[in-house]
Amino acid sequence: MVTRNKALLFLSAQTFLVSLGYIITKTASTHSDPVTIMFFRAVLTSLIAAVMLRFIYRVEAATLPDRKVFLRLSFLAVFLNQGCFITGIFLTSTGEAAIIYAMVPVITYVLSLLRREEYFDWKRLSGVLVALGGVILIISAESEGLTGSHFAGNLIILAGAVTWAVYTVESRRYSVQYNPYVFSLKVLQYGILWVAPLGVWVLFQDDPAGIPLQVVWVISYLAIFGTIISYGLWVAGLKVLEPSKVAVFTNGQPIMTTLLSFLILDLSITQTFLTGSVLVISGVLVTQYSGRFGKNGS
Repeated sequence: MVTRNKALLFLSAQTFLVSLGYIITKTASTHSDPVTIMFFRAVLTSLIAAVMLRFIYRVEAATLPDRKVFLRLSFLAVFLNQGCFITGIFLTSTGEAAIIYAMVPVITYVLSLLRREEYFDWKRLSGVLVALGGVILIISAESEGLTGSHFAGNLIILAGAVTWAVYTVESRRYSVQYNPYVFSLKVLQYGILWVAPLGVWVLFQDDPAGIPLQVVWVISYLAIFGTIISYGLWVAGLKVLEPSKVAVFTNGQPIMTTLLSFLILDLSITQTFLTGSVLVISGVLVTQYSGRFGKNGS
């Protein structure tokens, strides 16, 4: 049984695993290319998910919806989101990528508002604008006149955050009806269908047998710890703690990533980056918690 203390421990571990994933992915940028890492990560993740669904969650997997749902959601979660993340992290810094991904709750709120699934609130809107201002500041700060690869990397990371927010909104009703962990495993299993065509490009560009060992470790980490185990820890925490408290750990990921980047990658933390980070995290917190207890905040 998962106790409250265990849930806190699981979520802390999940925050560390995700944050370390940013660092590890960045270290592979000088040894491989994003397409190769994306392809083999999807292959390994899909295989692990398939085995777990077949031997561990066979009964629950039999009750899941039809394949059309998973084809649509896997395109968002695997092909678009993972593709944008890996490509973007090759071009920008880990700290900036983590801060931009912290915008997901804000983007999710805006999408839910447009779909009329949440109510309009001026405080939450102010949080959206503050967070957006922080992202704009970070994206434009060191981007070679808004035309360089660094700027492109930040935009790609932002696109990845948007696709993950869309996936969150689209999958929300299924997470209520089905076991969210089993459902996500099925999404990951179907992801290989979208990524498979990239295998042709990988075979022509590189000899799979010649992929550096460091890249193999990166792919393995992203598939096993950054995806399968990470999401399991997240769902375990949600079973015990309120969503609002679980969300605090999401907000802690940029802080953990920046700290690890400073210690491992010798990332220089500029005043502009700190200012933008404060704006983003503050805006996200306002958006997440304003009006949580009702339209009048009472």
